[in-house]
Amino acid sequence: MVSGRVDVHPSPRQQELIALARRLAREQFAPRADRHDREASFPFDDYADLRAAGLLGLCVPERFGGLGASYETYCLVAEQIAQGNASTALTFNMHCLTMLMMGVIADAMPMPERTRERHEKLRAEKFREVVQDGVYYGQPHSEPVE
Repeated sequence: MVSGRVDVHPSPRQQELIALARRLAREQFAPRADRHDREASFPFDDYADLRAAGLLGLCVPERFGGLGASYETYCLVAEQIAQGNASTALTFNMHCLTMLMMGVIADAMPMPERTRERHEKLRAEKFREVVQDGVYYGQPHSEPVE
């Protein structure tokens, strides 16, 4: 960020993540998107691809084994994912924001020492599940008809 605005010149790391997401979106997600829309099915196959690419750890802090992406970087990556399957991008949003809330957002919040210690222990376990086990945290239940 520069002066509260998004930098229009992504860093080399951002460019690498954008390219990865763009490739997945075009080659994997887009060809399946219409089927998921017709069937009203959750894109588990897209998540298998995100997991294999390491993108479930996008917003997990590096000290916990993740990619440590900022909110800005997340937005740039999600934009690419949405071009392949908007539903995948929407649910990926829920996952990444959960990671950000447990990570950098929680780090910026004042907490009593005992609460901070408990949070550190709990989030270390959740981040481990994401990075090592490929766990996805989200809420794929927002549609009232499903």
